[in-house]
Amino acid sequence: MELLSGRRVIVDAERPPLDHAAVLVDGGVVVSVGPTAELVAAHPDVAHRAFPGATVLPGLVNAHVHLSFDVTGDPVPALRDADHDALRATIRANAAAVLAAGITTVRDLGDRDGLVAALRDDVASGAVPGPRVLTAGAPLTPPGGHCWFLGGVVGPDDVEAAVAARAAAGLDVVKVMASGGMMTPAGPGIADTQFDLPTLQRVVAAAREVGLPVAVHAHGTSSIAMAARAGADTIEHAGWYAPGGGRDPDDAVAELVAASGAVTVPTKFRGWPDWPDREEARARQRWADAHGIPVLLGNDAGAGQGRFDDLHEAMTWYVEVGWTPAQVLAATTCRSADALGLGEVTGRLRPGLAADLIVVDGDPLADVTALARLRLVHPGDRRG
Repeated sequence: MELLSGRRVIVDAERPPLDHAAVLVDGGVVVSVGPTAELVAAHPDVAHRAFPGATVLPGLVNAHVHLSFDVTGDPVPALRDADHDALRATIRANAAAVLAAGITTVRDLGDRDGLVAALRDDVASGAVPGPRVLTAGAPLTPPGGHCWFLGGVVGPDDVEAAVAARAAAGLDVVKVMASGGMMTPAGPGIADTQFDLPTLQRVVAAAREVGLPVAVHAHGTSSIAMAARAGADTIEHAGWYAPGGGRDPDDAVAELVAASGAVTVPTKFRGWPDWPDREEARARQRWADAHGIPVLLGNDAGAGQGRFDDLHEAMTWYVEVGWTPAQVLAATTCRSADALGLGEVTGRLRPGLAADLIVVDGDPLADVTALARLRLVHPGDRRG
């Protein structure tokens, strides 16, 4: 057992923090949370690590990463041509970078040959350090479609079998490419649709049969609408692109998404202070917020210049558009955990949950940049 104390403990980002509090941990699980003086008195023989002036809080969640992607260059050649040993080395290095940045849970939405699932299992067994991982394996895409080189190509008559195969392989989520994307320039464009609505509905229905959630890659407004109509659990990227270029933030589609129960995971944040369209982007996010569209934080790490050690740029972007630090923190801890089906595992510092926690200098409820000032990363029990 050990006791970790700070100036404050954030048990749940949607509730007030506890002042001068501590977390008692045993075997990677939270045992108790309360005033430091009381816990020290009750457990005098337990090792006590004190962090005066710091904040103890749940570890962060990145809801959209690609651990097998090499962020230092064009990831496509390696994904297409590299052998398994090379890809495993990339995955482990990226997982280490994630954990070192205080991100204790990730959802991987596209890799090759199930290698991220193998890492997930190694982490869960304690064989290697790393974040908790949810993984989709190879995303479903049509012949020549976006990210075809990951091995998830399906025809319209193959989707049920493909979903069943993912369940049989023990994957955690079904990823389907409803639109094209920039990493596959010879395929459909970023605003183009790749599957029709009946096919997407069949994917979702098949996933429901085997108890898996569905993440839909949808850059364009038309594909966002299809994802919502099909019953997607999460809508990835959600860039509101128009077919002829530019953006198309459609009020009717926004209302459809908000009513559907789907959660969006926008992913473009890198270098936002220097964006030439920064004001337009800020207005578009405020428009989405006004429609009540939920958001989880993810940065597409490995693709689109998203780094594995940097979720903080996304956090500062949402403060820029008007979110409070508490709202940002909730979207990277408790709300993400709930939306990804992990609310009874992580996302809060509650007795019985995994002791996924970090310690940072300062108060992230006053200034989210405090989350970059890490003092400690403590991954909890990975078996859940």
